[in-house]
Amino acid sequence: IGSDSLDRGSDSLDIGRNILDRDKVSLDRGSDSLNRGSDSLDTGRNILDRGKVSLDRGRVSLDRGRVSLDRGSDSL
Repeated sequence: IGSDSLDRGSDSLDIGRNILDRDKVSLDRGSDSLNRGSDSLDTGRNILDRGKVSLDRGRVSLDRGRVSLDRGSDSL
């Protein structure tokens, strides 16, 4: 009877270890997913920053164009 109980206890420990191993794998996958999500957010922020720079350059170009138009109309 004692030997059977030990065998069942050993089996239960093995099952518990397997569950823990699967949980560790799931945690690692979750961590990887979070890291990829963070990388995607960083990429998105960089794209937005570049877009803001492009908009600022466009505004500067428009302002220069207006100055040129004003000078041209003054010359007329």
